[in-house]
Amino acid sequence: MRVERRDGRTGVPVGFCELAAQVYADDGQWIPEDPAAIATAFSEGNSWFQSGEAQAFLIPGKARAAAFISPEMVIDGVQAAFFGYWETTQDPEADALLMAEVEAWAKDQGAKVLYGPINFTTYGTYRLRVSAEPGARTFQAESYNPEGYSAVLEGLHFKTCQRYLVQISSHESVAAMAAPFRAVIDGFVAAGYRFEPLTPELWLGRMPELHGLVDRTFRHNFAYTPLPYAAFEKACGEAFVNKACPHSSVVALAPDDTIAGFSLIYPHYGPIITQSAGSARVRVGDLQFAEHAPRLKDATPRVGVAKTLATAPGHQAKGLMSAMGSLGVLENTGRYDAWFAAMIRSDNPSRRYTKERHSAERWYALYDKAL
Repeated sequence: MRVERRDGRTGVPVGFCELAAQVYADDGQWIPEDPAAIATAFSEGNSWFQSGEAQAFLIPGKARAAAFISPEMVIDGVQAAFFGYWETTQDPEADALLMAEVEAWAKDQGAKVLYGPINFTTYGTYRLRVSAEPGARTFQAESYNPEGYSAVLEGLHFKTCQRYLVQISSHESVAAMAAPFRAVIDGFVAAGYRFEPLTPELWLGRMPELHGLVDRTFRHNFAYTPLPYAAFEKACGEAFVNKACPHSSVVALAPDDTIAGFSLIYPHYGPIITQSAGSARVRVGDLQFAEHAPRLKDATPRVGVAKTLATAPGHQAKGLMSAMGSLGVLENTGRYDAWFAAMIRSDNPSRRYTKERHSAERWYALYDKAL
């Protein structure tokens, strides 16, 4: 058994993408990878390589991973490295050999702790899904993996360092929670705030301001790695915002017309992007709300996924986040049957918003190991 390696700026080993297709061959809920996107990520064209390093590893037909490190990966004062793009057929010998190579590379680069799964940074896909409700359908950008992956990592002496969840609620339940916030919304309007639909035109027209807001808002998140503007523009530009629902996504403009906050809501595109869609499947990178949301009208329940809510410094602790989220729900009765509050860290106070009324949860975990 051999481990093939490749400097991440020059691509991935032959067979890297084929392994994922092998692992998920019979899984209708997998969102197939885009080999072209992986090729772009692992190339000199990725701004990550301006300061960071990466290495891709493959045991043909058995297991794969990539490892990442940059000077910004300092967590709790300790130089860290990440591993991601991890897939395995769950062969114990292969898993141990692969991760030994990943850990050795990370140590050689100066890392003292290894976190994962994280694909490059937490702007990308990260975490494992460890539990879900019966019949769960995968949504876009959701961490998804076979059962048993967490046991593999635990067997390799990784431990859970962070936990996250998705809270699932009916529209009626969330609307009942949102109704009292009408008065809060009215209060903001009386104070000179404006709530407007977050359209692609608005988003793309204010990208520099949004870059600063996102960096200031999320810089204290666990394992957050700042993105330079060019990388932010690529990761969160036209293809990113075109997926959002302009009817329920909201931007809050302060009295001085600066962005006070925003909430991004997406329809659950799972029925048309997972492997179960067959030849009619749409690539995630090609999704556009205007074109593809109509294809979801017969997919029940129709789900709105609340993925990102951000409030700018100076406007926090005033109820603005709840006001934006509530407005998106209250103005969309009849559009969605259920709502996902997506990827809440288990210790995040916002978890309380639907604590008493949600009907189901999905749980995710991030792992670490001292080197």
